[in-house]
Amino acid sequence: MAEEATAAMAAVTVEDTEDSTEDFSAGRVGVAPEIDTGMTLEQRFDLCRSVGEECIQEEELRNLLDKKPVPVCYDGFEPSGRMHIAQGVMKCLNVNKLTKAGCHFKFWVADWFALMNNKMGGDLKKIQKVGQYMVEVWKAVGMDLSRVEFIWSSEEINKRGHEYWPLVLDIARRNKLSRILRCTQIMGRSETDELAASQIFYPVMQCADIFFLKADICQLGVDQRKVNMLAREYCEDIKRKNKPVILSHHMLAGLKQGQEKMSKSDPESAIFMEDSEADVNVKLKKAYCPPGQVEVSIFCLFQFVFSYVVWAIGLTSPVLFTGQPVPRVRQIRRHPLVRQVQRDAQ
Repeated sequence: MAEEATAAMAAVTVEDTEDSTEDFSAGRVGVAPEIDTGMTLEQRFDLCRSVGEECIQEEELRNLLDKKPVPVCYDGFEPSGRMHIAQGVMKCLNVNKLTKAGCHFKFWVADWFALMNNKMGGDLKKIQKVGQYMVEVWKAVGMDLSRVEFIWSSEEINKRGHEYWPLVLDIARRNKLSRILRCTQIMGRSETDELAASQIFYPVMQCADIFFLKADICQLGVDQRKVNMLAREYCEDIKRKNKPVILSHHMLAGLKQGQEKMSKSDPESAIFMEDSEADVNVKLKKAYCPPGQVEVSIFCLFQFVFSYVVWAIGLTSPVLFTGQPVPRVRQIRRHPLVRQVQRDAQ
């Protein structure tokens, strides 16, 4: 079985896609068609590259954009509570840049992964409700869904388990436990934490997701770098020529001292998409800026104020590249899913 999985993976090339034009309310089903972006190769490259704090490797990204009509980007998210501005606003900006450059974007709605990581008390129904809420937030912010696909992990793995599990097992058998434990950072855990067996298997499955979804570009945060590198190492192991490009975005810092990123679990560390103006003002006034480090303090404040302006005013088409004005983000607070998610997240 492992040999069959290896052979199947080695046969995957950058041209492998399945096209479909069927639409559904929250995005697309199947890879979007090729479009005339009106941009040169270098302009498309620059637009895609602007998304990432880090790119591994730039030449591979340029070659992908040149050779493949519709590159497939991927990001996975655990539906695990309220959405803060880093995930809501910044992700929307990044996705719209990539789709404007001609890419197709696959969101892996990782409901099973949230269950494995014991989010929302391990209640799958609550987890799936949060997933629906997050999609609605991105729609309200102005994400262009014409080239975006939302794929629920529980549904897709059940549907194509004969493809998924041999791949997972092959990745698992080719890596030592110590290598997998180094990836536990992706779950917000440490390799020294007391982990459940599901959490140890989690990085192996996330690595498999990249190939299962036929992703050309891994567009996740820098905190997911280790498992993305594991995927590239796996390509070397199975002698696969086309490795996934890693395009890692910057993490928006938390509002408290020592927080490298906003945290959903600490309401005082993050600005949430449905926060009131009064809530945001209080949080910003309490935000930590290192004393005596003027440049760092200015940078922190710039991030917070920029995100607040984006959140409060609502974005218009020149910024989001949608071609249409979008509703104010504050309208999210009136969505029926919001109160339920707020209640379940407590």
